[in-house]
Amino acid sequence: MATTRRPRHSVLRLVAVALAIGGALGNLLDRLLSTRGVVDFIEVHAGGLVLPVFNVADVAVVIGAFTLAGSIWWDERSVV
Repeated sequence: MATTRRPRHSVLRLVAVALAIGGALGNLLDRLLSTRGVVDFIEVHAGGLVLPVFNVADVAVVIGAFTLAGSIWWDERSVV
C-alpha cells in the first residue's frame, strides 16, 4: 500500500495548531481544576540575570499562533 507524504508546511501547521489548542486546553484545565488558577509557571535564573516568569500554556499558544501565521504568510508570499 502506498503512503502519501504531507508537504512540510502542512506538518508545520498541524504542529502549530496542536500547540495553540494544547496551550488553551492547559489553561482551561488549570482554571477549572485548580483553586489557585493557572499554576504552570516557570521562573528562569541565569547567573545574576532573572528572566521574566513564563506561563507554559501561554507560551505554547503564542508559539503556535505565530508559527501558524508565519506558515500562512510564507505560503501566500510564495504563490505570488
